[in-house]
Amino acid sequence: MSSWMDRYQGETKNTIDYLRYYRLDDPVKSRELLHQLIKTGEAEHDPALLGFAHFYLSQIAYFVDTDISVSLQEAAIAIRYLENADAPFTLANCYDLLASLCFHNDMYEAAAEYLLKGISLCGKIDFLYEQANMTSILADLYASVAAYGKAEELLQKSSRLFEQAKEDPLVIIADINWRILNNRISLLNCRVNDGRMDQIETEINELRAEIEKLPHGDVCMTLYYSLCFNYACKTGKQAEATECLEKLIPSLSLDKEMIEVGFALIPVLQMVYASENKTWIQMADPLADKLITRGATYSLKMKLLLSRWNSIRADHPEAAADLMNQMAELSAAKDRQEQEWNLLQIEETVSMYEANQKADEWMDQAIHDELTSLTNRRGFEQYFQARTSIIAREKKPFAIGMMDVDHFKEYNDHNGHVAGDMVLQNVAEVLASCQQDNLIAARYGGDEFCFFAYDIDQPALEKILREFQQKIRDLHIRHEYGGKDGMVSVSCGAAFYAGSDGQPELQACFEDADHVLYQIKRNRQGSFAVSRCTLKVFEK
Repeated sequence: MSSWMDRYQGETKNTIDYLRYYRLDDPVKSRELLHQLIKTGEAEHDPALLGFAHFYLSQIAYFVDTDISVSLQEAAIAIRYLENADAPFTLANCYDLLASLCFHNDMYEAAAEYLLKGISLCGKIDFLYEQANMTSILADLYASVAAYGKAEELLQKSSRLFEQAKEDPLVIIADINWRILNNRISLLNCRVNDGRMDQIETEINELRAEIEKLPHGDVCMTLYYSLCFNYACKTGKQAEATECLEKLIPSLSLDKEMIEVGFALIPVLQMVYASENKTWIQMADPLADKLITRGATYSLKMKLLLSRWNSIRADHPEAAADLMNQMAELSAAKDRQEQEWNLLQIEETVSMYEANQKADEWMDQAIHDELTSLTNRRGFEQYFQARTSIIAREKKPFAIGMMDVDHFKEYNDHNGHVAGDMVLQNVAEVLASCQQDNLIAARYGGDEFCFFAYDIDQPALEKILREFQQKIRDLHIRHEYGGKDGMVSVSCGAAFYAGSDGQPELQACFEDADHVLYQIKRNRQGSFAVSRCTLKVFEK
């Protein structure tokens, strides 16, 4: 899987590689490196690098500092940069993070918006792992509003996507396995909460055996005990519920997982405090304190404090009053946070409007040829790569063409570079006029141009090239030193592919088209030919 990161070299590449693996293990050093990358990105007008840096700052703020406000701010900045960059995989990850932040803060509409954007993007770029992950979060969102049928449907879809993602050599199979098991836990919870208890106990027992096989199943086992406690409570098995709670509390010794499991544990604690079972409450209090101080968002903290308050207000009025004060302080802090967030959003909207204008200018400069205003080779390659998955999935026919101005060196030598540049601009203008929704042309380099057309048949392509040749002749630019009939002419060779299951390799397609062009220049310069070729694909 190619990545925007591959284009960096030297110190920048080393920094990116370090951050990809160690940003959460050494947050102090990572922040310093990320701020250095931001300076580099600003100096080089690189929205991909800027978006990457702000995305990782958001992760550190969330997973290390549990600072939701800063994490939201950094993620919002990251997305605005990444939406103007050629970094779809990083953008998809950022949609995932921002959706989770919104979801865990009861911002359901915003969470759904980012999830749907991310799922759609992942589908276009065949990022199955992240598509599966976001589909799972969307299922949690539906489950949180008791839409259990829809949640189950999405969880099953997520698991199917995870299974397909195992074919990607870059994913860690053990990680996918525990995420699939997490989906099964969530699915069983949906059935328990919906009152459908058939065969649940058998499936729960089978699930435990599979979790125990995982090399690092701590988080999964925590979620499993939460499911068991839920099932035992719903079926009136108090002794089994107590046993589950005894196993659940000690399993939460790792701070790094508190955010990941915290959201799933709130329903457990709510049931504990609603039960008025003093043994359970005594067992759960340390966990509740831990979630309140770390690992829970505002919404989760408020639900937890309210549950505790309800459980003690009758027998312990003073302690209940203290909890009420905590809730009041938390509510006031939330109001301040919302005011700060709204102000930041206004300021950010203004600054990012200006930044987006700059980013648009940077991207335009980065992917367009200065002389001809056509897409340059870099932009052409990005456009092609973005459509390779569609070509493979839908077996669309496509063509790659190469063309150059006949005897251009002789024209330049006799008429000067200014006149030569004008010829290139005229040819580019004609080529631009032939572009369509499914055909893009670009300047390859020097006097060479190229084009990519997809979802097109061979007769339609030949018609376009015939019209292009006529428009070139209609320019009537004299060329006494080698042009066809004393006029500037352009030769064109195109490789046509009927469709294939595999993803095409651009360089191999260029070579096929160049071979056709070479034959035309030898035998019929100033003309064109389209040759049906066999597609060479990436080997997995």
